[in-house]
Amino acid sequence: MIDIKTIEATMSALGMIFGAVALAVTWLTRGSRTNARKIARLEGANADLADRVADMEMRLSNLPTKDDFHQLDLQLREVGGRIETVSTRLEGVDRVARRIDDFLLNRGTK
Repeated sequence: MIDIKTIEATMSALGMIFGAVALAVTWLTRGSRTNARKIARLEGANADLADRVADMEMRLSNLPTKDDFHQLDLQLREVGGRIETVSTRLEGVDRVARRIDDFLLNRGTK
């Protein structure tokens, strides 16, 4: 039969073994807890950066493209050509207006 001293010694040994194992597990996993905190911080920073990148992508998608600038250039050239045409026609109108003005001004003196 098992006496109380044997049970007490066995329990004491088991307690020491359990304590040693708990100490070893705690010591071995201390780095993983630190890593878990660092990972949580990095995930937060990553989420912030992802939001910033999404915002920049949205802004860039609204900017004009090379084709848009090319189309604008063509339209400006067309407008410039039309202005040249109007300017040429206005020179003729200017000459006519000067002749009429000269006629009206000189008519009274002749």
